[in-house]
Amino acid sequence: MKVVLTAKAEDDLIHIADYIARAKPEHAISFIRELRDATLQLGDLHGIYPILSRYENLRLRRGVQGNYLIFFRVHRRQVVVVRILNGAMDLDPLLS
Repeated sequence: MKVVLTAKAEDDLIHIADYIARAKPEHAISFIRELRDATLQLGDLHGIYPILSRYENLRLRRGVQGNYLIFFRVHRRQVVVVRILNGAMDLDPLLS
């Protein structure tokens, strides 16, 4: 299934890369590649992730890569990645 990232999800990747680059510039690019690869794999693996009861009205599902949560929904014949967020963040305001 095709995976599409929203503008917010693309912005999240940029912010994550910037954040990591401040502390460990040599790790930023490789980690973003891993995170993007995990995101793209959702096209094949989306069915193993149930809809989150807390966000049922938004039909959101969640994948995990390290400390980061990949929020997505399945819409027709594609996986739409809504946000990619650090799990330590206050998620409700960002997902509502």
